[in-house]
Amino acid sequence: MSVAAQFSVEFIQCLSPEGALTGAPSPLATNFETLRDLFQRMLYLRVFDTKAIALQRTGKLGTYASALGHEAAHVGIGSSLLPQDCFAPMYREYGAQFYRGVKPRHVLMYWGGDERGNNFAGANSELGALHDFSWCVPISTQCLHAAGAAMAFKYRGEPRVALAVCGDGGTSKSDFYGAINIAGAQQLPLVLVIVNNQYAISVPRTNQTGAKTLAQKGLAGGLRSIQADGNDILAVRAVLDERIRRLVGDMLETMYAADGVGLAATQVDVHERVIVMDTSEQHDQPVVLINPEITDRSDELQLAEEGCLSVPLVYDRVQRHARVTVRALGRDGQAFEMDTEGLSAICVQHEMDHLLGKVFVEYLSPLKRDRIRTRMLKKAREEERAG
Repeated sequence: MSVAAQFSVEFIQCLSPEGALTGAPSPLATNFETLRDLFQRMLYLRVFDTKAIALQRTGKLGTYASALGHEAAHVGIGSSLLPQDCFAPMYREYGAQFYRGVKPRHVLMYWGGDERGNNFAGANSELGALHDFSWCVPISTQCLHAAGAAMAFKYRGEPRVALAVCGDGGTSKSDFYGAINIAGAQQLPLVLVIVNNQYAISVPRTNQTGAKTLAQKGLAGGLRSIQADGNDILAVRAVLDERIRRLVGDMLETMYAADGVGLAATQVDVHERVIVMDTSEQHDQPVVLINPEITDRSDELQLAEEGCLSVPLVYDRVQRHARVTVRALGRDGQAFEMDTEGLSAICVQHEMDHLLGKVFVEYLSPLKRDRIRTRMLKKAREEERAG
């Protein structure tokens, strides 16, 4: 008998229940500044949750959905989303929402019966909350809301992701299956996170689904599906950070295929602050700069010929700083600082310009820019006629 298809579900766990590393430390595991921030946010959520439960038990707050035991999952979600992304929560993802600018008072207003808490009024607009959906009490309908947002992002060509959270019981709803079906069929930028607390509205998981894992339900819709230890902040982040790792891999592949020495994410229509470059002679020493920032520039200038993958077959001399220092996160998530000179300095400045929406020809004289524009229009017309 032949096999039509085979599937497996990867399980990721970086910390044992006792808190010991289960294998080689991930980049995040050695980034102590980030770990401290994540722990503080988890502790903040635990304290808030404890106080909110006390308010509810003493009749000072209406219904309240506790986040006890969900701290790592929720903070992991919040810290992995970018401000321009869209979050569709159910009714207890406070840790993720606090990360995105929602205030504790919004939560207390909502559960106290004041729907104005859903407006997130006063939330820091730079953190993302104003892009997000409000709390959703009906089970799993938020999955379809996120799928709709993801479809809009794809239709408009926006480099954004929609993420929804549901519980184990929510995966048995048609809303959940509809979301994964459309996401797989249309290849939407949708992430669905199932936070499994082992019970679905007080019904054991074994009574409401025969699936061995909940992650495998995504496979039916054609989605990449991974299971992680939800109490392990390192594992949660390892899964959700995959987007940047895949972007870096795709950018390096594109750069090398085009025989370039640098590429910015904006050149491949992804609005992330990511640069890849390789100025080595053998083209075998890639450098990845995530959220780069030039911290120092030399007074000495250099004039050198530049080209650009975004403006093919155009080369001219541009004056730039001879040496620059750049600070960024590397491919491993670790912060580092790099002193550059010569071609490397040129490449850093060239690609940083791309992140600001600028190409090197803008440094040229108006006459040269007009000649380049005329040449490119002529080439485009010729290609159109040939096609």
